[in-house]
Amino acid sequence: MSTRKQGERNSKLSNTLFTENITFENKKFYDWVVTISFYAAIHYLEDFILPKTINSQNCINLNEVKSAYKMPRRHEARERLVWDNMSTDIAAYYSWLDNKSRFARYTTFKVTITEAEKAQDYLNKIINACTPPPTSKAVSQPIT
Repeated sequence: MSTRKQGERNSKLSNTLFTENITFENKKFYDWVVTISFYAAIHYLEDFILPKTINSQNCINLNEVKSAYKMPRRHEARERLVWDNMSTDIAAYYSWLDNKSRFARYTTFKVTITEAEKAQDYLNKIINACTPPPTSKAVSQPIT
């Protein structure tokens, strides 16, 4: 499965968890909305940015990015890749999703509906930034 396809799949799951009435002990899975939105963002961004030449090294995957940046961890290498290649707003949305998903996974699963809405919004902004506009075909005009 392509990286973008996995992003689409994760995005759909995040949206389903947010919009459908899926609960456990009468609580919605907002922690998973945020976490899955983060993972969807990873796939969209990597698909959009890579392949990329970094420090004279052609990088087609994150392990190569990590090596080119001489960074010990993939998450830090990915974050730098995003900050180096996307707008400040998109990079900030990605960083927020990263931080909030770590909080949801490792600190508390108590995520508010407002945070889940923000995660959905930020993911949609990332998707839009990673989706080039459709090319229009020139229509030839008859010579009169």
